[in-house]
Amino acid sequence: MTEDRYSRFRVLEGIGESGLRRLREARVAVVGIGGLGSVSARQLASLGVGSLRIVDRDVVELSNLQRQLLYTDKDIGMPKVEVAMNRLHQINDDVVVEPLALSVTEATADRVVAGITVVIDGLDSFKPRFAINRACVRQKVPYVFAGALSAIGNMTTILPGKTACLECIFSGVTVDQPTCATVGIYPTVLGVIANFQVQEAIRIILGRSPLLANQLLMFDISRFQLDQIPIQAHDACSVCGRDAQISKPVIDSAIEITELCTEETFLVHSNNPVPIDLIRASELLHDHYPIIAQSELGVQIQYGTGVDVSIVGEGNILIKGVKSSENAEAIYHQILYAIKDALIV
Repeated sequence: MTEDRYSRFRVLEGIGESGLRRLREARVAVVGIGGLGSVSARQLASLGVGSLRIVDRDVVELSNLQRQLLYTDKDIGMPKVEVAMNRLHQINDDVVVEPLALSVTEATADRVVAGITVVIDGLDSFKPRFAINRACVRQKVPYVFAGALSAIGNMTTILPGKTACLECIFSGVTVDQPTCATVGIYPTVLGVIANFQVQEAIRIILGRSPLLANQLLMFDISRFQLDQIPIQAHDACSVCGRDAQISKPVIDSAIEITELCTEETFLVHSNNPVPIDLIRASELLHDHYPIIAQSELGVQIQYGTGVDVSIVGEGNILIKGVKSSENAEAIYHQILYAIKDALIV
């Protein structure tokens, strides 16, 4: 047998040439390329998944490097999706990588999910997860949910029309949850849960039933304890229930401001994102602010003493070093005005 990149995978029972072909034809979205997403995206690229859509709004920070395996010190300040795309091509250049540097919201979730075989969750909060869940139910796309914090990881696989959706399980969860910045995270729990996600995605791609359909897996790495809890869909669920209305919601605000888990950091983004010519934006900003970092998908400036501003992708403006959302919004409007001639309309 001729040895090649996939020779150890091909010989597995149930894989063979037909399984490899299914993987090559699959389009997987990894939404969030942080602790979970960087592990799962790397594994999927190594396995030869034909197309990866990677989605993230953030830039690489020093605190990421302890657990987010696609990044190094030299990537600090660069858009995660851009660094991840380049790294994944180094791992396997056969894989098509589509980077989307945008915030996941009700306004963008359908675009994230469109045309995808399966969605893998690498997000770190429930508001964007609920948006992805609704988009997956609307478009009937399988969604492998997962979350991890401290030593605990949990996950389930959602098959629209067949299993409980995320709202069935977590409808009472508020957006004000602990974060890894406040309670920490074991990188090892991320590795375990992310690889479980990849295994579920493989089963879906190969046409097999996922093992965590209507099952919530809970894993505590501090005790090596793994439990599975049966779950079920609710007829009264506002997303997948009998009388659910899941048409795309009307967005009634022009921008959203999110306080991130990194101290004194806010993300401001438009609910109607407009592409930006970032090379032109850099030229416009250069006369007023020192440029810290620049790339195809992002530009970072020093706005003032202790304040850095990153423009990522389609109008995500990340502001670090301010104490309030009001300060962040004022800077957002000032930066947007400064680069108005770089907006692609």
